[in-house]
Amino acid sequence: MDGFFHPVATADEQSLFSSASSGAKKQLQSIESQLTAHSVSSAIVQCFDSDVIDNADWLAQIRIYSSANKLAFSWLPNLRSSALPNRIRRAAEAGFCSIVLHPYLQDIQLSDEALVCDLARHAAEAGMFVILCTAYGSRKIYSHQSLPLAAAVAAEVDCPVVLAHCGGAKIVEAMLLADAYANIFLETSFTLPYWMGSSVETDIAFAIRKLGPERWLFGSDAPFVPMGNALAAHRDFFLKHDFSEYQIEQIMGGTALRLLGWQS
Repeated sequence: MDGFFHPVATADEQSLFSSASSGAKKQLQSIESQLTAHSVSSAIVQCFDSDVIDNADWLAQIRIYSSANKLAFSWLPNLRSSALPNRIRRAAEAGFCSIVLHPYLQDIQLSDEALVCDLARHAAEAGMFVILCTAYGSRKIYSHQSLPLAAAVAAEVDCPVVLAHCGGAKIVEAMLLADAYANIFLETSFTLPYWMGSSVETDIAFAIRKLGPERWLFGSDAPFVPMGNALAAHRDFFLKHDFSEYQIEQIMGGTALRLLGWQS
């Protein structure tokens, strides 16, 4: 199962926030075709366009795919909206499994900690879990600190808190947070393929063994990392570090399926 897939055709960050303007059925069928082509059973689709919960076409397709346990959906809320609690409830009722927050794309600062924790609490009360982007890099490398926010959220809620991109180059810090908070899970998208051949790769292998594969989810970050490239990098990684069939099965689907309640 792919834990981090975007509903856009091209690797363009700005298009992430207007995905609801494209036809839902065609876009989701495209995702399903890509998954089938690579023998991937399902995916969590990251909907960064907060208006998607106001789009009847998208909501209808989300219900169809969610009920079939084929695609799950995560919703990125507009933090500056005055109606956040109601919109979070609407997202949950529409079938979204989680909320997703992206500090550098949403300009979330440490000063927003109380707002982020309140948002996470409302999501948990609505039966959703939380995905927080913890990538580390870009020109905003020193202006956004996602791991302190992740620690605050994990302390605030009991629901799962998934650290997308597993902290990037700060994987050891992300691992320590997960060691301290049993509700934190780590997700591999972008980070593992990007850092293959580096000391970060070795740290990821160490962190998987330290925490156990049941705390890890595979993600591709498609289309920013093509699905085939992501899968190939993970296969090479598992072989190089001699992971067992059980460990691979958990990372590549078992953990995510349990988070969604699609597998016991």
